[in-house]
Amino acid sequence: MKRGVLSLIRFIFGILILLFLIYKVGIFTILDTIKKINILYIIPASIILLISLFLGALGISVLLKKIKKDFNFFKLFKYYMISWFIGNFFPARIGDFSLVLFLKKENIKIEEGFAIFLIDKLITIIFLLIITTLSFFIFLNMKNALIFILILMATIVLFLLFILSKKGKYIIKKYFLRKYSKAFEGFSNIIKVYIKKGKKHLALNFFITLVRWINGALLIYILFIAFNQPVSFLIVFIITTITAFLALIPITIAGLGIRESSGVFLFSQFNIDSAITISVYIYALVIKYLILTLLISVILKTNLFKKSK
Repeated sequence: MKRGVLSLIRFIFGILILLFLIYKVGIFTILDTIKKINILYIIPASIILLISLFLGALGISVLLKKIKKDFNFFKLFKYYMISWFIGNFFPARIGDFSLVLFLKKENIKIEEGFAIFLIDKLITIIFLLIITTLSFFIFLNMKNALIFILILMATIVLFLLFILSKKGKYIIKKYFLRKYSKAFEGFSNIIKVYIKKGKKHLALNFFITLVRWINGALLIYILFIAFNQPVSFLIVFIITTITAFLALIPITIAGLGIRESSGVFLFSQFNIDSAITISVYIYALVIKYLILTLLISVILKTNLFKKSK
C-alpha cells in the first residue's frame, strides 16, 4: 500500500513538472507550435520507435543465447513489448520485473532472467553514463568539466563500496530487493559466467545499445525536422542520452517531466526555441503511447506469436 501511494506521488509529481514546464513556455505558444508540424514525419518517427523496440528485444536475445540458444526471438519480442508497455503505464516494480516473470514461463530460471535483465540495464546505464560524462566538455569549460567528472567518479566509487559492503548488501536485500534477494544471489554467480565466458555477448549487447540510442535520437531529430527546426544530429544524440540518464533518477514514473524539462533546458543552450522542443517531446510521448497501445491491442486480440515455438 505504501509503495502504491509513493508511486502515485511520483506520477503526480511528474505531471506537475510537465504542467509547470508548459506553463513557463506558454500553453498557447505551444498549441500554436504543435499545429505547425508536418504530419507526414509521424510515419517515419513511428517506424523508428518500432525499430527501437526490436533492438531492445535483440539486446536481451543476445544475452539469452549464452544460457539458452534456442529461445524463439518473436516470442521474446512479444514479452519485451508487453513488459515495456507495463513499465510505461504502471508504477512500482511491476514493469521492471515483468520480463523476468515472462521468461520464467519459458523455463528460464528466475535468477537467470533476473541476471539478464540487470546486465542489460547495467550496460544501458554505463553507456548513458559514458556519453553524459563526455558531454561535460561540451556544456562546460575544461576546468568545470574535470571537476564534475571527478565528483561523478568519486560518487560512483563510494556507491560501489557501499553496495559491496556487508551493510550495503543488507540494506539492498531488505529494502529494495526484498523477495527478489535470493535471485540476486544467483545473479552474482551468473554475472561471473558472463564476465569469464560471455564477453562477446556483453560486447554485442553494448553495440546494440549504442545503435538503439542512435535510433532513439533519430526519432527526436526527425521530429525537429518536422517543425522545420535545423539542429545537429550529434547534439540531439548527446542531449537525448543525457535526458535519458537524468530520467533514471527515481522521483517520477518513467522519468516523466524530468526528461522533457531537462531537454528544453539543454536544447535552449543551442538557441532552439523552447516551444518547439516541448512540442517535439509531446509528439514523441504521444507516438510512444499510441504505438504501445496499438501493439498490445494487436497481441491481445489476435494472440500474435501464439504458434511461435
